[in-house]
Amino acid sequence: MDPAYPGQEPSVRDTLALAAQYRDAAVKLGATLPKLAHLPVHLLALHSVELYLDALLLAKGLDHKTIRGLQHDLGERSRVAIDAGLVLRKRTAAHLVTLYSTREYDTVRYGPTRAATFSQVNRVMATLDEISQKVRRMLRPVP
Repeated sequence: MDPAYPGQEPSVRDTLALAAQYRDAAVKLGATLPKLAHLPVHLLALHSVELYLDALLLAKGLDHKTIRGLQHDLGERSRVAIDAGLVLRKRTAAHLVTLYSTREYDTVRYGPTRAATFSQVNRVMATLDEISQKVRRMLRPVP
């Protein structure tokens, strides 16, 4: 029997909670690090964005295998989320596409020598802020 794929069947609630933990870690770390040491903040923020989008896609009925197949493509994730009703500012939607086309998620993890080519941390944090607020609002239980 094959071992289960990590994260194979997380619930929407668990995924949302994990996204919030990564967001909180990025915010706390960003408040304490000097500006030159922003790579961990960048990675935490990007991962949080991915998890928020995953939670929304799960809630909208996409299966785990399909979501996993998107790999770290924040542009495609956001396109599917927008098709499912997420309304993003044009600048945020464009930033998500750019993050994937420049392979920023992978590069921030494995190629930090290219840090000068990354989005500014404040831009990444603004994207995270918008995604987290709007996804949480969409997933808030209706009374």
